[in-house]
Parts: sequence; C-alpha cells; structure tokens
Amino acid sequence: MARTGRDAASVVERAVRVLPADQRERYAEEWRHDVGAAPDPVAARLVARAARAMARRLRRRRLSLILLGQRGFAAFLVSWLAVLGLLAVSSLVGALGLVVAGVLLVVVVRGLLDAGAGGRTVKGWAVGSLVVGVGAFGYLVWAWSVGFDAVDAGRSTPAAAEHGTLAGVVLLLSIPCFIAAVVASLRAAPRG
Repeated sequence: MARTGRDAASVVERAVRVLPADQRERYAEEWRHDVGAAPDPVAARLVARAARAMARRLRRRRLSLILLGQRGFAAFLVSWLAVLGLLAVSSLVGALGLVVAGVLLVVVVRGLLDAGAGGRTVKGWAVGSLVVGVGAFGYLVWAWSVGFDAVDAGRSTPAAAEHGTLAGVVLLLSIPCFIAAVVASLRAAPRG
C-alpha cells in the first residue's frame, strides 16, 4: 500500500514537470495535497492520473495560446514559422514526411481546438475534415507521382491513380469545412 502512494506521488511529480513553468507551484501544492488526502491507494492513483491529464491539457493550452497570438507576436510568428517549416521539410521527405506532416497538423488542430469551445460535433467536424483533407492530399501526391513515373516509363497510368481530380475536389472542400469548424470552436470559447 505504501508503494502505491509513492507511485501516485511520482506520477504527480512527473505531471508537475509537464506543466508550464509559471503554473507549477500552484498545481504542485494542490495535487500533492489531493493525493495525500485520498482515502485509499486506488483514489490516490485516480487523483494522480487526473493530475497528469490536466498537466497535458494545460501544456496543450499554452501551445494553443501561442498559436493564436495571445502570448506575444514574436512567439506567434516563431511558432507558425516552425510549423510551416516542418510541413515544408516533411513534404520533401516522401511518404514518411506525409505521415509526419499529418501528425503535426493533428497536434496543431488539437491545440487550436483546446483553446476553443464548442461541443463534440464542432471538434469532430474539424478533426474529420482534417483527416479527410490529409488523406485526399496524400492520395493526390501518390497519384501524381505514380502518373509521372508511368509517363516516364512510357506506360499508361494505373487505374488506381486516375482519381486525382476527385481527390483535389475533396481536398478543396475539406479546407473551408476545417476552417469553419475551427472558427466556430474559437467563437464559442469564453473570452478572458
């Protein structure tokens, strides 16, 4: 039983290290007290897990505020230049780069949605349109590269790669859907 209490305390300490520096003192004191006041080891573990989840949420919220320009123009500019730079570099790497770009976009979108509000429908619409758009973009890049390879080799384009126009339309439709969902989420966010 004593080991479980130490495990919960170590989870809280790791959670505190995840927090933005200016929030560590406040939450560390609160979470240590909550773990110590837990009636049993199971409750202590649940409190520690909740603290870890809250620390991650607060870290993502900090990223969101930076991406939205609420932490100063310099941080805003540097963060978006970094995102765009990573996207540009990852697009040059090939298929693995597309996966990295997709993950990066999901992280950015999740951060922006964490800063916003709105229900699951709005957030689901944003994530769904992002996934569809990234999928369409990935197919489009694949279809073009296969088509170019086929032309270079003097062969006809494979049937699986002949839907590039449809993928382009899906990509173009997913962009305004995504933007509308993010704007709806941000408009529903409390001001402050």
